Amino acid sequence: MMTSILGYEWLGGFVSGVVATVIGFGFTALWDVWKMRNDKKAKDDLLKKAIAEDLYFNKAVLLKNHLLLTQELKSLKEKKYIIAPLSYFKLNSMELARINISVEAISGNKLLKLRDISFNAWELNEDIRSRENYRNTNNAMNTYAENMMSFNGIIIDKLVRLGEAIDAYGKEP
Repeated sequence: MMTSILGYEWLGGFVSGVVATVIGFGFTALWDVWKMRNDKKAKDDLLKKAIAEDLYFNKAVLLKNHLLLTQELKSLKEKKYIIAPLSYFKLNSMELARINISVEAISGNKLLKLRDISFNAWELNEDIRSRENYRNTNNAMNTYAENMMSFNGIIIDKLVRLGEAIDAYGKEP
């Protein structure tokens, strides 16, 4: 009876509307999946770049500090002192990785290696602070040169370990 009143036109319009809605929904879902994958890849690439830049910065600080400490060790033997303070390391890499954790961006042992780098850098920052406090407050002591050589030796050993850790991170695929 309904078909006799409205005819079959309403059925065709209804079916075409449903088909158009389903096709539109399908395209919208495909677009969202494609966009989500591209956004994730872009975010992962930015994360990798930010970590690489932090590690590059820390490697440069490491080389500068190592050079200063090596020069100071030579001068301390002659009871001469270098005034230049050591630079601190950035600790952003691990926080970035922790906040934006991504299996694709940080695969394999990279997260563990990044944690080790972050811990070593934090520990070195604390040693540098301690050394600077000692350097600023105790330079009138008779044992100043020997104590500074001890501080510098400890820090140089830790700088070498940090450099090895950064290099190992870079070699990880």
